[in-house]
Amino acid sequence: MMIKHIPILLLSLFLFASCLSTDPPPSEKHVAMFFKADNTGETIETGENEILIEEFKFIISKFGLFGADDLEIETSRMINAMIFAYTEEITDFRLIIDVGLGFTDNFQFNGYEMFLEPIQSRTGIMDDDFFGQDNNYSVVIKGVSNGVSFEFKSSEIFEERFDFTPVQLSDQNETITIRKSIDLATVFTNDEGEYLDPRDEETELDIISNIQNNLQIAVSVEDLGQ
Repeated sequence: MMIKHIPILLLSLFLFASCLSTDPPPSEKHVAMFFKADNTGETIETGENEILIEEFKFIISKFGLFGADDLEIETSRMINAMIFAYTEEITDFRLIIDVGLGFTDNFQFNGYEMFLEPIQSRTGIMDDDFFGQDNNYSVVIKGVSNGVSFEFKSSEIFEERFDFTPVQLSDQNETITIRKSIDLATVFTNDEGEYLDPRDEETELDIISNIQNNLQIAVSVEDLGQ
């Protein structure tokens, strides 16, 4: 069966520390993403080591939704980046994006795929933390490790596919809601239970691998009041 590709009508660039929202006709289907990083602002202990994360953020360049009959809905190429950011001042899920899908038909969805990679262009991006003199970054973490402040920055790339129990968009007020989360207590320990100090360049790949492997999503269909 031929795969159907439908670009999401996402026509504005996402800016750091704000929510992107469109105002389509009320019958248009929506997708909304929320993000939460557990243990931000909390001291995480690994043996004799302590780490406190003050800010955790990463970039995704695009995402896709998958459904029955080989349906694939992907973000428009006009999108520059979507920033999933969380700080110690935030206590609950924060809305990252709420956007119309560009169609009104009822579909069933069972998969989500995200693509993490460094920012390619400064256009519309106000967060300088993701830009360097020689490289741009995909993940930025700030905090204190064993009493010393640090800024962890990585240019690593990965894509991650999440399959979930099928959900059906039917009512015109329903939104497919993706709540993405990560427990930061899982990020700074390797398989042997040893501390991964973000100030040590040799820990970068293990930290990024932990981020990829410990991202969780919960998918539901909700009325968010569009």
